[in-house]
Amino acid sequence: MYYGIAYHCKYLGYSASPVAPFHSWSFIFKTHNKIVGSPALNLVGNTPIKGSGMLFDGASAFAETSLSSNDCLQDPDQCAGGFSMGTKVKLHEAGMSYKEPKYIVDSGARSLTTRGVSMYIVNGNLFFELATAKKAWKVRTG
Repeated sequence: MYYGIAYHCKYLGYSASPVAPFHSWSFIFKTHNKIVGSPALNLVGNTPIKGSGMLFDGASAFAETSLSSNDCLQDPDQCAGGFSMGTKVKLHEAGMSYKEPKYIVDSGARSLTTRGVSMYIVNGNLFFELATAKKAWKVRTG
């Protein structure tokens, strides 16, 4: 799995130049229980590499890192040029029956009082949320 976040601004009739990811990780190899990237991700639990990705259950096996409070992922208001995120995710069949949210990415968009981004699965739908100090967006698969 490749995970990348870049700043890219696109307006009607105008498109900014492509930019390199601000944060990026490749989940096809690990070194000393870390995913090399910007910043490195610490691996917790049994995280085997399978095919072109890594297996996580989100409870006993996951990846984590620390970001500063003014990081774009923590506070999307800091994304002066906009926000873009791309990932390739393969979900296990059992994941389609979760009744409570199971987070794939979470930096805090899960409540009205926090800022950040969250991607999670619940009731067979994939959700993405982005929250700033003044506004929140939520999209889901149908």
